Amino acid sequence: MSRAVNIAELRDNTSELLDAALQGEEITICRRNVPIARLTALANAKNRTKLGFAPGVIVFDVEGPAIPEDEWEMLAPREGE
Repeated sequence: MSRAVNIAELRDNTSELLDAALQGEEITICRRNVPIARLTALANAKNRTKLGFAPGVIVFDVEGPAIPEDEWEMLAPREGE
């Protein structure tokens, strides 16, 4: 499947067009209706990020805060309160 979009549409719908490309769609990018580029997914395009699996990575509980709540500046009382 293929579709053509102008630069303004690409700018306004980048996330959706990237998702379409990842689903196998080929997107032709045009400037004033003249094709100038093609957006396609890479063959090995998948997220391979794994938290805590690199040497020297500090592993912490990702379901809780990374720093203790008593160190959160936003919870400190403001002057005059």
